[in-house]
Amino acid sequence: EEIVEVGMEPRHQPVLMNEFTRVLRVSFPPNDSTLAHRHAEDSLYFFLVESGLNVINHVQGFDPKCDCMEYGEVRYGTHKSDPLVHKITNKSDTTMLCIDAEILSPPPVSCPFPLVAECHTLIKTRDKVRVYRMSLEPGQIVTVSYPFYHLTVVLSKGNNNKKKNPSSASVDT
Repeated sequence: EEIVEVGMEPRHQPVLMNEFTRVLRVSFPPNDSTLAHRHAEDSLYFFLVESGLNVINHVQGFDPKCDCMEYGEVRYGTHKSDPLVHKITNKSDTTMLCIDAEILSPPPVSCPFPLVAECHTLIKTRDKVRVYRMSLEPGQIVTVSYPFYHLTVVLSKGNNNKKKNPSSASVDT
């Protein structure tokens, strides 16, 4: 089977790119599979399906394995030193939706210490990144000036008619 680079895989659509990151929106229907593709940059994966996801992950050189991802789950893949070649089959009843944020190079400004800010919770720390969850109550306003370059992924937006807490994940690179 031909292997394509992740940016050439048709279910991985670029939404943002600069010298520090390339962000891909991954979306495909139930029972569909990606092409075999290569991830060669360290990446954060944000899973955005409220009912969760069930997939079969076909990693090159291994037997296919079932995997489950929860809504809001964030994973980190170290692909720079060990590229991932795989294809995914969506076995959920709903469309797969994931944000793949590749870390291309370190930004010129970073922070050696974790952020301490209202409504922020540190949920993941890796060599190159920290991931925070920011949760707000309905009507709550918080102003934060991040002392580092960051990417914000919104899991759910606020709505005056909803009681649900909106949250987002900020990535400290």
